[in-house]
Amino acid sequence: MTIPLMSEFFSCPEGNTGTKRQDCKRKAFTQLATRLHDEFGHRPIMLLLDALYPTNPIMEPCCKNRWDFMIVLLDKTLTSVWEEYEGLAKKIDLPPEFFI
Repeated sequence: MTIPLMSEFFSCPEGNTGTKRQDCKRKAFTQLATRLHDEFGHRPIMLLLDALYPTNPIMEPCCKNRWDFMIVLLDKTLTSVWEEYEGLAKKIDLPPEFFI
């Protein structure tokens, strides 16, 4: 069950699609993260994000605020992230299905 705590509305100028639309969503996340920290900074927070969000401007406030997070990636999306994960998993001897 999902119960929304907060919403952050965003608007993209008409005709903006693709990368510019994604930038609008990331900007909205940054604004929402600030509000979440202001309202619930003393509470543990767990974020469930999709493949749009594993970027430094998104991950930085998550790590800074010590928030837990999960990012759902499809097998064929963000191949560089999968390669990084597989390399790190081998280094620390994680089984391949650890995060699956």
